[in-house]
Formats: sequence, C-alpha cells, structure tokens
Amino acid sequence: MKIGIDVRPLLEKDAGGISVYTEKIIANLLRIDTQNEYLLFSNSYKKNKSNVENRFSESNAEMKSFSYPNKFLNASFRFLNKPKIDRILGGVDIFFAPNINFLAISSKIKKVISLHDLSFLLYPNFYSTKGRFWHKAINVKKLVEQFDRIIAVSEHTRNDILDILNVDDDKVVKIYPGVDSQFYSNGDDETRNSIRMKYNLPKNFILSLAALEPRKNIEMVIEAFEKFNSNCDTHLVLVGAALGSEQQINKLISEKGLDEHIHLLGYIPTKDKPALYQLADCFVYPSFYEGFGFPPLEAMSSGTPVIASYSSSLAEICGNSALLIDPHNVEELVEAFRHVLNNKEYAEGLSQRGKNQSAKFTWENSAKETLNLFQSLVL
Repeated sequence: MKIGIDVRPLLEKDAGGISVYTEKIIANLLRIDTQNEYLLFSNSYKKNKSNVENRFSESNAEMKSFSYPNKFLNASFRFLNKPKIDRILGGVDIFFAPNINFLAISSKIKKVISLHDLSFLLYPNFYSTKGRFWHKAINVKKLVEQFDRIIAVSEHTRNDILDILNVDDDKVVKIYPGVDSQFYSNGDDETRNSIRMKYNLPKNFILSLAALEPRKNIEMVIEAFEKFNSNCDTHLVLVGAALGSEQQINKLISEKGLDEHIHLLGYIPTKDKPALYQLADCFVYPSFYEGFGFPPLEAMSSGTPVIASYSSSLAEICGNSALLIDPHNVEELVEAFRHVLNNKEYAEGLSQRGKNQSAKFTWENSAKETLNLFQSLVL
C-alpha cells in the first residue's frame, strides 16, 4: 500500500500542536509499519525547507519536496482543483492530511483528514483578519466532503464536527494524540540547573506555556497572578510564541507593576520544555477552547501539578488529574493558585494522578489506530 501524507505543517518555524502532531504521527507510523510505502508531500518556495527534508530517514519513506510559489499553488488547488497531489507524488492508494489545508486529490483514492478543533468556526473573534480570511478560503465544510474518514483528536472535537459540519456519524473517528516520551523522564539536577540559568528563572514560579493569543486567556492568568501574589514571592513565567497579543500583554504587565515578577520567554525549543515543567511549582492553562491540548498533558507527564479550564476538551483530557476552573472567573483561578501552592499534600496528589492520566496517551497507540484506519479503507 502506498500512503501519501501532507507534511506542510512541519514547515512552520515555531512548532505548535499541529506541527507536533504531524511529526509524531508520521514518525510512529514509520516505526511500527515497515510493510507499506510512505510518500511525503512538501512544498515551499523559499523558506524552512530544512524543517522537513531530512526529518524522516526510514527506507520506506520518501520525501517529495516541491518549490511552487505557495500563493499560486493554493489558488490552483482552490479554484482549478489541480495539480492532484497524489499524482505528483507518483500515485498512492490512500492520502492522509494531518490538518486542513488547500488540497487537490483524485476522487478515486481513499482520503483521511485530521481535524484538531473548529475554533475558527466557533470563535472567529480569536483570529486575526488574515486568519479568518484563510479559514474562509479553505471552506472546511466543503473540504471534508471529499474525505472518506475524519480523525477527531478528542470526543469533544468529534461532537463539534458532527454538530457543525453535519457529516455522518460513522465518518468521524476519535483517535487521541500522544505525549512525547521525553516528558516522562525525571531528568537530572544538572539539566534543570542549566535550564534555570539559561532562562534566568526564579526559584519559585507558576508556568504558563501557550501562544500569546486571545484564545489562551493569558490576560486572566496575569490578573489572577496579581491578586494571588500580593502577599508572597512567587513569579509567573509565560512561554509561547507571540501571535498578536504580545504588545497588549506587555502593557498589562507594566500597568500592574509586575515587571519584576512576570517573565516572558517567548518560544523555546521542545528539548528545553521537560526541565522547565519540572522546575515549575504548578502549570496553568485556562484556555477558552482546545481541541485537545498538549501542554497540560506534558506538564502532567513531568510531574507538575496542573490547573486548567473545564472548557471544551480539557475536562475530557485532564479528567480528575488537574484542578479545573471556569476560564471566565478570575477569583476561581486565584483560589486555585492558593490551593495548589499552599497545600503540599494536595499538589503531590495532583502530580501523581497527572502522571497516571498522561500515561494513557501514547503516540504508539495513535499510530496503530491510524494505520488500522488506513488499512480498513484500502484492504
């Protein structure tokens, strides 16, 4: 069986959840499946090609990199429905799209797409004008009509797909992503001390790891931290790529006089994250909407107590292994900080339950279920 996969999500400069999903699901498919042939489609006119070209070295994987100008290629996909990706790959039996994108695929082959969330339809106000235009041009409702199966990354996302996109129930399959094994390592003091020095981290801090965008609810984290920190010496460390809100967040920090206690690290390499989680006293993630949510599970794997919102898929993913709060209620978050940071026994209980919960999500299981889905369509 020849399996074509769109690897364009890997071209992103700063790896977000979709890029992580794409890399890990492919790497684990190639690890467990040595029988089938994988043809990987990449296109970039001039930038970030190194992000993908040498990523997969398995003998049954072949990277097919093209250099079409993206705007022209996307326009051709959108309005002319060509060139057919499966044909320029040399022919495949099944095509897998790890995320929505501009595509043109032959009708005769089987097709699978992963949908990570429908926030762009449910909460368009969280997106920039450019982002809203891009998603409108994609036209996800029409896009998914051509696919034989849709992978939903959570039960919550599956329900959203059924309710909003109006597709048949048996067409949507829930397959959870996994947590990278590096987050399960206990690490060592030398590595943690190195990371503390590298980022000039304080002794005690609350960690938030999320893109600086409205959906992640960072402003509420800052407001709750201000109220909590009035009588103690804890710091707040904000990690994440700036996606349009950095200036506003910097202004809020300055207005509240918290410059000495809040640290903005920006985007950091994945290899530095395990030690960062381990150093934190707790991890906070009060996002308004998530299709899955990698950071809370990564923090749990690292043994860090987690505070998260009970909205969207987060309650499903975190279970009773995180302290769940209303993402609209600042006082709830303040009280959650107090409960976790001032109650060692409770924090230790969260830590242990978190490790048990995160262990349920493995990339090997994700890859096996995805491969079984491919085989059920073709064989």
